Amino acid sequence: MLGRLMLSMLILFGVLYQPAAACGPSTACEIGSRSYNALTPPGWDGASRLPVLIHLHGWGRQGHNVLRNKRIVDPAGENGLLVLAPNGVRKSWGFNGNGERDTAFVQRLIKDAARRWPIDRDRVYVSGFSFGGAMAWRIACNLGAEFAGYLPIAGGLWRQSDQECKGPVRLAHVHGLDDSVYGLPISVFDDTEDAVLLWRRMNGHGFRADRRFSQDEYDCRIWGQTQALTLCIHPGGHFIPQDWLRWILPIMMAEPAG
Repeated sequence: MLGRLMLSMLILFGVLYQPAAACGPSTACEIGSRSYNALTPPGWDGASRLPVLIHLHGWGRQGHNVLRNKRIVDPAGENGLLVLAPNGVRKSWGFNGNGERDTAFVQRLIKDAARRWPIDRDRVYVSGFSFGGAMAWRIACNLGAEFAGYLPIAGGLWRQSDQECKGPVRLAHVHGLDDSVYGLPISVFDDTEDAVLLWRRMNGHGFRADRRFSQDEYDCRIWGQTQALTLCIHPGGHFIPQDWLRWILPIMMAEPAG
């Protein structure tokens, strides 16, 4: 009888105190009613602290789609980054208005990820494509320097002169001039620098860039001596440029904000 009682208690103990279920590229990490997928970098030793790339998917996609995109995961892996791919509500993001719902979700996501992996909280970067890029702008607006940098792709906030955000931030934005899905967010169409009017204002930069240069297909403008704000345009359409993250991630990770 005593043996059966002890066995029952052990079974109950195991049910109540089992560790959090493993999650990753195909099995979502659950946070209440929300979730995200994750991918550790190749060759990670299982103990070293990991810098993080949070990438927000485009409209109609989900986190597992992000982790199949080699234009995202290959550069992240080469730079030793843990990729976290949140899942939007109804496969989208609430970047209009104040974006409080999804901004708070990303903050919870980082706390949850820190329970599962030894993340480097000082090296967390937020990227996103299309609607995900717009959400990256909204998170930058709401949280400012809470994250080490932002890398939005082909998505941003309109009516930038009406936005009041936290700053300064470290941000690199890329956009195609032939993007007919989500056009370059400029208010004066013959002034490309207006595409980052909000961040010029929040960072205290001047109207004209401190320098301008060409890199492969990109025409880039940079504000700040440490490349605090970068705008690169290319002649293509609505897509993630093949080598964009491979080029910009090491720059973002090497330089401090300022």
